[in-house]
Amino acid sequence: MLGQSGQRPAAGLLDVVYLWAIHLSGSEEFITDEAGYLSRALRTAAEALSGTHANTVIHGIQTEVLLANYFLRNTRFLEGKYHLSAAVSLVISSGLHRIRSGDSAALGGPLGPAFHSLTPPRDIIDECERINALWTVLTMNNCWTTADGSPSNILYTDSQARIDTPWPLDINALDLNQKHALPHSSVGTVSNFLANVPDSGLSEAALHAKAAILFEQASRLASQYRPNMNNEQLSQFYLSFNSIDSLIEGFKVNIPSVQLHSTREMLVARSLAHVATIQLHNPFVVENEASRLHALGAARAVVADLVRAPVNDYLYVDPIMGTLLMATCQVFVTELGRLKSHRPRTLTSVISQEERSIMDAVDSVLAVMNVFAPGCRLMASQLITMQQLYHAI
Repeated sequence: MLGQSGQRPAAGLLDVVYLWAIHLSGSEEFITDEAGYLSRALRTAAEALSGTHANTVIHGIQTEVLLANYFLRNTRFLEGKYHLSAAVSLVISSGLHRIRSGDSAALGGPLGPAFHSLTPPRDIIDECERINALWTVLTMNNCWTTADGSPSNILYTDSQARIDTPWPLDINALDLNQKHALPHSSVGTVSNFLANVPDSGLSEAALHAKAAILFEQASRLASQYRPNMNNEQLSQFYLSFNSIDSLIEGFKVNIPSVQLHSTREMLVARSLAHVATIQLHNPFVVENEASRLHALGAARAVVADLVRAPVNDYLYVDPIMGTLLMATCQVFVTELGRLKSHRPRTLTSVISQEERSIMDAVDSVLAVMNVFAPGCRLMASQLITMQQLYHAI
């Protein structure tokens, strides 16, 4: 509560932490207080930026991230997206996307140097917290704007919003205090990644951020496909399609596999990458055998990770997992429908070995959703949707 400097955290951050404590406690004794703590957290969060706290901006971002997650997991999407947008505004307006930027012309921003109000970081821990703030918000933005198909709050192609900040480090990593833990300068971090330029972003936080970028890019590209494209449009589309497909596959080869000791974050990162493949190939699964097999292989890879991960030990997980598991489940449901439609008329009630395998995969996904559903209203509603879809085949 006191922190390293001896100063209490900002009031908004403390109040939203109290809110989360009650929310996660599941205790009937405290649960009646949740609405009151939410009201207080919203009030102090709204007043946060007018305060004089030394960490006003960082604590403000942390507060908005926690509020956004709270609302999203409770299916209050409009409020969740509002607080996510506020977090994005804070990281961009305070220049956190330009930490250690090697582009001196870009540091001032459209309103000049005075616009970036943050003082220089006290030490590498302080700087890494700022870096992680940027990537946490970027990752959330990529996941949730993609999930509902809304426009992104950050455009990488806009010169004012280009991300130069180095990839995040794991804040508790042993090598954090090494002199060269962070690069001296950095430019175009996201654009270089999308151009398949090798980099040193290998921390769990960096892999999570990269997977979210791939999920967003694949989903948005797939949504642009139209059957009536002319030759030039089609050529450009497939150029982008092959580029992102290759990038996703290369990323999946290099990301660590899920093991018994794997963290929630690694499971989410791998799931994002596999669902990126599913999203990219989704427009073509009905008519293109290669795309159908790509999507099915990615869905099976998600299930394999779920089976290996210590899911029962997690208790809670990033609520975006519900959306990723729904996408995975829908691949299997589509495949089941296809297999049933190809059954010989004389064997309509006979379940093939292939169908049984697909049904087992669906059962595995639903079982994992069932683990997280009691503590997450969003996951609970998505589980019901998938159960209904599955039983309707």
